[in-house]
Amino acid sequence: ATPGKVSVTAPLKLKRQVVEEKLDNLPAVLMEARLEERPPDGYEFADIDSGSIYDLLGFKIGDVLMEINGHKVDSSVKAAQLILALKTESKFNVKIKRGTKVSTLAYRIED
Repeated sequence: ATPGKVSVTAPLKLKRQVVEEKLDNLPAVLMEARLEERPPDGYEFADIDSGSIYDLLGFKIGDVLMEINGHKVDSSVKAAQLILALKTESKFNVKIKRGTKVSTLAYRIED
């Protein structure tokens, strides 16, 4: 990979019903992962519950959440708000840093 270049994944397809169920309970969503601030990049997943929305989306412990749909993740509250907003989206992108590699993960939500 070329330095500074962001790789983009092929869209991961998700069922709308599954996404809505995963995001239905706000307190649970907030407790299913622990994020730690990693300036200036974003927020790192320090812990992820198996079976959570974060697990479903393919995030791994150590991934740094940088952007969701082009919105910089600059607080844990904003990260949660952006994740919850995905309930109404049909497609979205998430920019992460995994190790030293920056990638954009693409998702498509289908009925």
